[in-house]
Amino acid sequence: NPVTAGQLLVDAKVGEFPVKSSMQILNESANAKTIEEWAEIAGMRAKDIEELAFEFTSHGKNACVDIHRGVSQHTNGYYNVISWYNLALLIGNFDWRGGQVWASTYDLSGAKAEGPFVFSKADPGALAPFGLSIIRHDVKYEESTIFMDLPEDQRYPAKRNWYPLASDVYQEIIPSAGDMYPYPIKAAFMYMGSPVYSLPGGHTWIEILRDVEKLPLFVASDILVGETSMYADYIFPDVSYLERWEFGGSHPSITFKVQGVRQPLIAPLTGTVKVYGQEMALQWEAMLLAIAEKLELPNFGPNGLGEGVDFTHPDDLYLRMVMNLAYGEKAEFEDAVPEATPEEIDIFLKARAHLPKTVFDPDRWQKITGDLWSRVVTVLARGGRFQAYEKGYPGDGVRSGSFDEPYITPTGVKFGKLINMYLEKNTGVKYSGTGKTISPIATYIEPVTGFDGNVIDDSGDGYD
Repeated sequence: NPVTAGQLLVDAKVGEFPVKSSMQILNESANAKTIEEWAEIAGMRAKDIEELAFEFTSHGKNACVDIHRGVSQHTNGYYNVISWYNLALLIGNFDWRGGQVWASTYDLSGAKAEGPFVFSKADPGALAPFGLSIIRHDVKYEESTIFMDLPEDQRYPAKRNWYPLASDVYQEIIPSAGDMYPYPIKAAFMYMGSPVYSLPGGHTWIEILRDVEKLPLFVASDILVGETSMYADYIFPDVSYLERWEFGGSHPSITFKVQGVRQPLIAPLTGTVKVYGQEMALQWEAMLLAIAEKLELPNFGPNGLGEGVDFTHPDDLYLRMVMNLAYGEKAEFEDAVPEATPEEIDIFLKARAHLPKTVFDPDRWQKITGDLWSRVVTVLARGGRFQAYEKGYPGDGVRSGSFDEPYITPTGVKFGKLINMYLEKNTGVKYSGTGKTISPIATYIEPVTGFDGNVIDDSGDGYD
């Protein structure tokens, strides 16, 4: 029926232009090798792949993939991830119970309800980054003056990779400083990480970290003298997970809308410092506030978050995030959590009586939260805000089924957007190692391919 069905595999011509459907291109990519050849690459039996494929496609929409770092955290990770999620797309399981759901969490910024504290309106002196980042992200190599100033036959490969479609590649910062590419740097700050220990080949950083010509100033904030911070010029103590605030958000394996709030449980062992006239735990946030105080930066200190709204203590920031969480995402308290009872508030205070005032000062907390104090207690006493169970699995009689059973009910918070099998944002974007276009479809790249596009054969060096 041409009204209700379409041709998925299309390889045709429209006028003088050859055209292919996304499904056709993906099909060609998948069939570039036989099942037996794919099995040999994966170190598996072809029979195992076939049985797994049969199992995955035997439950209608009630099957899903749950992947994370093992699949993604390396140079081939991007294509591995979209390959897995194409499997989910092929069985049509997005936004369905038993399938893929969108990670959803509560707004902490105050933007959706326009209150009680809208952070975006509290930074009139905010500065925006400018120029090219040290890791060359969100910029096409071909549009840079570095590319244009090179002779045509010397443009590829670039000195180091560029990341026009990625960001936050922090593993690239120090190696780029080591090559002084695209420019030398004067200082680097490191927080919550030890790449010398955690990265493949991380030990190669050490030579750069020790080179004062390439890295004149290296400042670390760490909970210990670690494998990377030991090379810093200055180490500022930080606190552990039991001593700090954290807003963890959610994960796509959770159908409910949630926002956990980690909060200090014990007094930090790092001592205290005085910043903006207030005693506070010596930690990352105290260092930032102290630098802001010394440099007289806007958006910090008295009236730092707006007229009459000080930013002189970490609580000034974090408690306002909790206020927004408690208030919800609709105006006039329509989506607010209930107020804590006097008994709940009493238990809340007694449970924190062991904490010093640098960490928990009831008077300071109540002054910051004002009329929302009791609702803030409701959130913090429960460790966050969590959507009601029935909201995550709506409807009565929801049950498993196959494609043709109409009573399967969509569940969770919908992604609700177009999902591209063919990634149009990749088209025309070139890889700075070879000048070739980045593939817009799930594809296989040899795991030991070098930056210049050539496969590295190090078997002669004893590697397999």
